[in-house]
Amino acid sequence: MGYVAIVTIAGAFIAFALISRKIDDSMLTGPMLFAGLGLVVGPAALGTCEENQWVAEEPFVDAPVA
Repeated sequence: MGYVAIVTIAGAFIAFALISRKIDDSMLTGPMLFAGLGLVVGPAALGTCEENQWVAEEPFVDAPVA
């Protein structure tokens, strides 16, 4: 995972912690905000958190079963 993705996720948690009390009375919930964030920073929009950042370069090879 790249540094940009880590900073983005950490920033999202901090921002949510700062505004969570203020949005208690609104229709928005935490899962709605984080789902929206996932849509914005995901590969379909900004591409900050790409899918291939989470996948190992080479697949793991299982040991042969004796």
